[in-house]
Amino acid sequence: MGTLSDSASLLCGHNDGTFAINGFSADNISPITGGWQLLPWPGSDYLLQATYTGLALLGKNQQGQRRLSHRIEGFVEPIRFMGIDSRKRVLAANQYKGLYLIELDPSLQRISRRRELTAADGLPTPFKIRIIQLQDRLLVQADTLVFVWDETREKLTYIKEYRGINLTGGNFRIVPGRGGEWFKAYPNRLEWYRHGEFLGQLSVSLVPDFERIIPLDDSTYLFCLDNGYALLQRPLAQETAGQIPAPLISRIELLNATQTFAGNSPDVLHPARPMNGLRFVYSLRFTPAPAFSKPAGRLSGRWSAWGKRKQRIYQPNAGQLRLRSARQPF
Repeated sequence: MGTLSDSASLLCGHNDGTFAINGFSADNISPITGGWQLLPWPGSDYLLQATYTGLALLGKNQQGQRRLSHRIEGFVEPIRFMGIDSRKRVLAANQYKGLYLIELDPSLQRISRRRELTAADGLPTPFKIRIIQLQDRLLVQADTLVFVWDETREKLTYIKEYRGINLTGGNFRIVPGRGGEWFKAYPNRLEWYRHGEFLGQLSVSLVPDFERIIPLDDSTYLFCLDNGYALLQRPLAQETAGQIPAPLISRIELLNATQTFAGNSPDVLHPARPMNGLRFVYSLRFTPAPAFSKPAGRLSGRWSAWGKRKQRIYQPNAGQLRLRSARQPF
């Protein structure tokens, strides 16, 4: 479902409506089912939402909290992707088939004009349509082809590159970022760009056909993965993108006790003698299939064979726990 970072809240569309996520709580702010996408409406506090049953606007109540304002009348088709051009016209892609040009009336209450785009407008197929709102362009990805929206002619123009970056080849999805940044999402990796500058490659697999990257603030992205979520922090990632990062110890557990510490916890563990067994849980950032190795012996200088195991039990008398990491295959 569609997700958007809005001020201090994370807005999430769901089959049961739209929710504002604040900390560990979820507040239902709209009963309309299936919120696919949210975009700021130009020159206002509204958010335009694409849903299972057309378009809606989210406003703010007197306390400044997001709430459903109203449905937009005159269009009840399932809209999965959309974009807004500089003339405040909406390109809307049906979940199954079709691409529409939509205009709202001045009151934003209903649709005043709707036109389906066809081959005569440069659209080669009505299937597998995605709309990508970039900083300076409105792109349409139709199957493996990419087009730019010409708002003066109300037509699509096929393009082979964007800001010098090749867009042919087809086995990727374009995902917008923040401030001129964007991504090419392949099945097994992300390529990260700012305008025409390549920033790096990340070994992250987004959910196929549901690729979502949410800018949380000016320096952090939230990636939606098949098995959870991941955070990308811009200063850290620019240094390590395309490189194998060091293993990240995410949790330390004291065996035979109930104590658990986050890997970055400022607390110092002082286990009592009867409880000196520790379990370290670790991972490799941005890598779906990592491998790990540890020293084979304290004095040998050799390392153990590579393995997929992501935790170790360690009973320290003295010394250090050391790890190294790699990507598979080796």
